Amino acid sequence: MKIVFSTLLCIMVGSMIAQSQNRRDDENEEKFNQDSLMLVGRFTFDNWQKEMNWQLDTDYHIDNLKIIELDNLIAKNNISFIIFAGSWCPDSRSELPKIIELFKEANISDNKYELLGVDRMKFEPSGKYLQYKIERVPTLIVLKDGKEIGRIIEYPQKEWIEDILEIIKQH
Repeated sequence: MKIVFSTLLCIMVGSMIAQSQNRRDDENEEKFNQDSLMLVGRFTFDNWQKEMNWQLDTDYHIDNLKIIELDNLIAKNNISFIIFAGSWCPDSRSELPKIIELFKEANISDNKYELLGVDRMKFEPSGKYLQYKIERVPTLIVLKDGKEIGRIIEYPQKEWIEDILEIIKQH
């Protein structure tokens, strides 16, 4: 009787361990699949959203007067932007939607900015990652007449709009 009980106990414990391992394997597989999807190259944010299911940060409130000021400065100074982001990067996931929400609020058209997805080595096929020496993401490059006048790396010092306005006003 002791042998039968011991055998059943071993089978039950072994089964529980196997189920636990399978659950961990399933969780790791799901995490791997999410992390392994890397958007590399040029994208619109709409395409980015479709691939990654990232939503705009509609809770991100932007001062309307600053939006008007930004809109005017962009028009007067031939300002454009390049955004380098990583679909695998938590900072990009939190900040890219804020940048795009700001651009939408300020009516900055798609032709005024370029969104480039990079891999973990910061590679993207156009080679702009080398030209702009990208080391961390997200990186927002502010251009005037096609030349860099400033950048914001990962997070703004104050707020996205304030930091962008400061860069433009300095030039």
